[in-house]
Amino acid sequence: MTDDRPKSEDSPRPPGSSIEGFEAAVDTFIKLRDSNKFSLFVSRNNNVRFIGERAEFAAALTQALSGTEAEKVGSDEVLGELTTFVQMYLGGTTVDETVRLLEAFQYRDYLEKVKDDAPAREAFEHTLRRKIEALASKLVSGATIERSRRLSTAVGPSLEDLDVEIVSKRQSRLDDRTVSSPFLRIRLRYTEAGGSPFPYLFSTPWSSSANSSKSFEFECDEIDIDLLVTRLIEAKALLNQALDLKMQAEESKK
Repeated sequence: MTDDRPKSEDSPRPPGSSIEGFEAAVDTFIKLRDSNKFSLFVSRNNNVRFIGERAEFAAALTQALSGTEAEKVGSDEVLGELTTFVQMYLGGTTVDETVRLLEAFQYRDYLEKVKDDAPAREAFEHTLRRKIEALASKLVSGATIERSRRLSTAVGPSLEDLDVEIVSKRQSRLDDRTVSSPFLRIRLRYTEAGGSPFPYLFSTPWSSSANSSKSFEFECDEIDIDLLVTRLIEAKALLNQALDLKMQAEESKK
């Protein structure tokens, strides 16, 4: 495949991946997401994070591309680009607005270098627009947009992530007893309401939120996990029922 980004001979190379690489990354994410191996997590202030094994994504992306194109596209680089584009799209919610945000905040230096090269600027804007259209039509769902809107008005703590540590043994200092059966220490990370309403503090695709988060810990074993799973399944069913009722009400108005 060839790079379809036209440019003047003396202009600097446009930043970011090719259209082929970007669209292949979007399709690879969707394939892994549909097989429950990958997910997109949006937290407060539209901080975007990909949940999954990066090695598996890299292998699947390489498989989706031809040999020459695969050599040009780095999986971490293109995921970083996807992260930024999703953040900006959630901040703008339209293709035109997202293009303007990216040009103003992410690619200002490049555009300054080619300010007198109209063909290069037009070609770069065309590339941005095609990339945003690809993720808007395939990757960013209506549920993701609704989540972003809800979090922007949240008045309580919002979930950031869950860390799990296995404890194989513990010695009690009070009565010198030994706990030899393994158990888990779970750390739930969250952010408080407040902070910047703008999505311009970029996070990497594998990192935690750019916001400073708080956390609390608790211990659990398989009985606690069974309780958590049961309650969360019940909670998801309750939420799905409410969403179905909302959809039915909207359909009845048409």
